[in-house]
Amino acid sequence: MVENTFSEWKSEIYDALAKSRSYCFAVYSSEKKLIFANDAFQALIKGDPCESLINPSYEKIISFEIKSGLVFNGYLTIGDNNTVNTSIFANIYRNDDKIMIIGGVDILLLTEQNTNLHKMNAEIGALQRELLQKTHQQEITMKQLNTANDELIKANQDKDSFLKILAHDLRNPILSISGFSELLLSNFRNYDEELLLWSRSQSGKIPFEPKAINFKALCKEVISLMTESARSKEIDIISQDNTDIQLFADANMLRTIMRNLISNAIKFSHSKGKITITAKPAGAFATITVSDNGVGIGQGEIARLWQISEVYTTPGTKGEKGTGFGLMLCKEFVDKHGGKIFVESEVGKGSDFQFTMPLYSEHQ
Repeated sequence: MVENTFSEWKSEIYDALAKSRSYCFAVYSSEKKLIFANDAFQALIKGDPCESLINPSYEKIISFEIKSGLVFNGYLTIGDNNTVNTSIFANIYRNDDKIMIIGGVDILLLTEQNTNLHKMNAEIGALQRELLQKTHQQEITMKQLNTANDELIKANQDKDSFLKILAHDLRNPILSISGFSELLLSNFRNYDEELLLWSRSQSGKIPFEPKAINFKALCKEVISLMTESARSKEIDIISQDNTDIQLFADANMLRTIMRNLISNAIKFSHSKGKITITAKPAGAFATITVSDNGVGIGQGEIARLWQISEVYTTPGTKGEKGTGFGLMLCKEFVDKHGGKIFVESEVGKGSDFQFTMPLYSEHQ
């Protein structure tokens, strides 16, 4: 049956073998001549056809003892040792003075190679994805390190500024001690306490214990402490009725905020001036305002009020002195409550210092 099939397609099979680019077919004579080679086999030949048989060589094939039939089955290397050579899986037959070579690609081996190649590609893909993930994580880590570095630079700048301030104060120890003693006697609360409190806030040693506080009562308490200072300049301090609200705040911190803002208002108010304290609830917070009709602040100076790198202080209307730490301390404590502090001012018309504090809720 097979023979009949081949005989029916003899010319087609011959034509396919002769023009094949994947299956090699060649016939040599025992006199070292190439009788026939199809297109695929000719593509492998480099120079002399017999010399192109590298392993086994033409001489080796001729030397096989078998004179008829299959003399070799395995990989045949064809080409040039010095340039390019190719190995194919081949059967070599001999029929007296002729040698026939038939070979090509081992399909099973090619399938195995393709399977291994596919596996390698999958492994490479997994490694690439892992590398991308690690690269992404490294980028995130670098951003975090850069952010931390920026924060360290800022902290170092703040520290340098603070050290410059201290160095300036300690430049002449005798005068500094003498001046500080006089200041403690005349204005202890406006100078020493705010500096010490700010130092403690920076070291995290001030406890934060918020609770329900009646703002009007606390306001009255603080105003009573400032009465003497206000009286010396004939300044009226008025707490409006709308201050009768309940806040959720740390009492000590709130007292410090109010004491500093009222003290500043007194400091920069002219004689017979007026300071007004109001509170306006809005949502979960209340906006508290300390207003005065004093000298006011220029727009260029407002931004400098909250920066430690540029501690800003000016003498009051009667030459009162300060450290410049009071407003920074207020900002520290307001931030601690999740609030904001800001100022609206116009030179010659006074200032409105405002800050927000959370309102008390029964669910807290």
